[in-house]
Amino acid sequence: MVIIAPDKFKGSLSSIEVCEIIEEGISRFLPHTIIKKFPFSDGGNGFLDVINYYKTGLKFKEINIYDPLLKFRFTSKYLTGDSTAYIETAESSGIHLSGS
Repeated sequence: MVIIAPDKFKGSLSSIEVCEIIEEGISRFLPHTIIKKFPFSDGGNGFLDVINYYKTGLKFKEINIYDPLLKFRFTSKYLTGDSTAYIETAESSGIHLSGS
């Protein structure tokens, strides 16, 4: 058995895409291998994609926030039926504003 558990390749591939590509490569050369995919996130960019991969029944919602520069902007979150909210802090805290 092979376990694939990558984080994203920032700026190029999501962790889900990385899982698919690695699975395809392994399957090409070892076609009878059992493969388990576990996309991973460190809580930064791509976190909501990973949460949505594992959880079903989430409701997507755009929300208005103030970023660290006090500019009003939209971001998104996922809600569960029990009022749990999943928010990507990298997006809402403005990490993209630093240029990294």
